[in-house]
Amino acid sequence: MAQRIIQTHFCLALILCGGLISISSSAQDAPALFPIIENGKPGFIDQTGKVMIQPNTNWFSTMPLEGKHFVEGLEPAETRWRPGMTNGLKWGYLNTEGKFAIAPQFTLTTPFSEGLAAVRERFYGYIDHTGKFVIQPQFEEAFGFSEGLAQVDDTNHLMGFIDRSGKWVIKPRFRALSRHSNFSEGLACVPTNDVTMKYPFESGANPQFKWGYINKKGEQVIDFRFDEANAFSEGLAAVSENVKADDVDKKTGEHLTPPPFSKGGYIDKTGKYVIPPQFDSVWNFSEGLARVRVAGQTMDEVPEQMKFINTQGKIVFTVTNGEWADEFSEGLANVSIRKGVGEEIWGYINHSGEFVIKPQFQRAEPFYHGLAQVIVDNKLAYIDKSGRYVWKQP
Repeated sequence: MAQRIIQTHFCLALILCGGLISISSSAQDAPALFPIIENGKPGFIDQTGKVMIQPNTNWFSTMPLEGKHFVEGLEPAETRWRPGMTNGLKWGYLNTEGKFAIAPQFTLTTPFSEGLAAVRERFYGYIDHTGKFVIQPQFEEAFGFSEGLAQVDDTNHLMGFIDRSGKWVIKPRFRALSRHSNFSEGLACVPTNDVTMKYPFESGANPQFKWGYINKKGEQVIDFRFDEANAFSEGLAAVSENVKADDVDKKTGEHLTPPPFSKGGYIDKTGKYVIPPQFDSVWNFSEGLARVRVAGQTMDEVPEQMKFINTQGKIVFTVTNGEWADEFSEGLANVSIRKGVGEEIWGYINHSGEFVIKPQFQRAEPFYHGLAQVIVDNKLAYIDKSGRYVWKQP
């Protein structure tokens, strides 16, 4: 828990907003820049560790520290308060020189995707790289574009999808929830719109939505039957649903299928299970591997085991004392281990499950453009794939 508090402290320094969204081809022309903090001041370095945008007190990035920055060459940023300021804090976009390419004028900004970015005035609309509104503000919530479509929420708390002209391609009819749905490999997972669940939900209520998949025409292609559903990745989607518990053993009274009775597996684009529901937790495939959790069968066993499977469902390796892991990126996956009641520590494994950068960090993020962000000795740092420090917070 302490490690996550440390990371949260750093992230809040750059004011959180939005999730990661898809990058258009124009982003390939922008240099890879990585956020740093020196004496409470944000700046950016390049892949060699050279400071490209000096730490300053003029603005905050609106993105969390971890993840991808300067998507399509522009970075959401907020002006910092100064004495005499009368119009409040505003958000705009920095270029890779650290100057505002789109002047601060919005109440909230999100990263660019496929040439457009969702920004908020009173409502959300979309601007282009010049800061001009291409889609006028009209949405209660708006997210990044993926495969030509973006999820937006109307003022009735229903969500649908628009194209880059702002035209409704899939009219709002699904209940708007805190999580959003991007199209991936031609499909998007969406929740049922149970009209009996009136918005706002009653205090203390825990509405249970079922999830299914639609195509870009809004047609239901996979029924609403899943308790949890993720975007398609490498032809498969990680889903969970209730499975029928086998009859109890007549002698012991125990279920032949151990709880929980909601099990995870992987479906193809027809909704057919390619890997049957058998795991207690499932995550997306990346670089041919996916992380799954398997609960112990008895109290004497390790309560949970972190395993990685291939697209045939075969267990490739188990991470001993594995606590958490992200998806593989650039050939490596950031993984944490915990021995007994000891501290959680992070390192990086290869596709064989071998630690190529030994666990030693308080927190570690996925590799991006050859660098990974880590927390060590309560300080932000960046390492390369050999584990060498490229930059470390003073």
